[in-house]
Amino acid sequence: MANLSDKVSQGTIPAAELTKRTKWVDLTLSNTPAGWTNYSARGWAYADSDDNWTLDFSIKSVLTATTTAAQSCDIDGITSKNQTVSHPITSIPNSVETSTYGFILSNDNTITINHETADNAFIVWGSIELASKPDWADDNMENEIAVNAYIPEATSTDAGLLSSYEENSFTATLTASSSGTVDTTTCYYTKIGRVVTFTMAFFNVGTGHSGTLSVTGFPFTSPTDYMQMGSLFPERVVLSTTNAGENPFWRIESGSSEIKCLKRKPSDGRTYHIDGADILDSNADFLLSGSIQVDE
Repeated sequence: MANLSDKVSQGTIPAAELTKRTKWVDLTLSNTPAGWTNYSARGWAYADSDDNWTLDFSIKSVLTATTTAAQSCDIDGITSKNQTVSHPITSIPNSVETSTYGFILSNDNTITINHETADNAFIVWGSIELASKPDWADDNMENEIAVNAYIPEATSTDAGLLSSYEENSFTATLTASSSGTVDTTTCYYTKIGRVVTFTMAFFNVGTGHSGTLSVTGFPFTSPTDYMQMGSLFPERVVLSTTNAGENPFWRIESGSSEIKCLKRKPSDGRTYHIDGADILDSNADFLLSGSIQVDE
């Protein structure tokens, strides 16, 4: 069975297993060889739900003299489990992985680096299982993820963990400016924070209407100096007998809650109102959907 380090490196670890993790920190090394200069070490530690800790680390150093002798140093603040783990080394300036390895000794914090090639710098990296939480973990904790925690569900009356969550229905009326009401229907919206997402559907609206089409009854107002638009799908509606390819859409003007039904003519690039006279089929439908931002 793969250990925690294997699961993390393979990207297969379930979120519930990784319950604690630290930030990437500068690791402190002690008992470093005299020939090491400009060395540095970085790492982060993480734990599963059983509090089994793992350390990912990297150490790099410049050597004042090339050597093939084994060298070691201590990573302060950790104790490894009863194990011997090997990791490849990249030698610089050749920038190739050699058959050289670094070892973490059993129940210790000492890493021993065996140079098989004479080079003037190296990088060694890897993961080791720890016998306990690192001494520096609490001061560098990034997050703690609760296991089997209760997360309140957002409902129409309780925002849960969301900001200002709301869902409800409203009555919308499709109106022609000259002949009056075309159709009335029940519609639905969801509001999270300042964003309202809605759907409207008017079916079999009939014919004989005149004047520009718009929808009233929307329970939200577009903020001042903020005009918003979205998708309008008129089915069995002839938008023009002379201009093919007209693009229908809805628009809410600044400071208004009225939704205007509009079309853009590709022939001149201008926007026009959709008129009740455009509805030539008694089975015509108007479907509107989209999202707008509102003032909370």
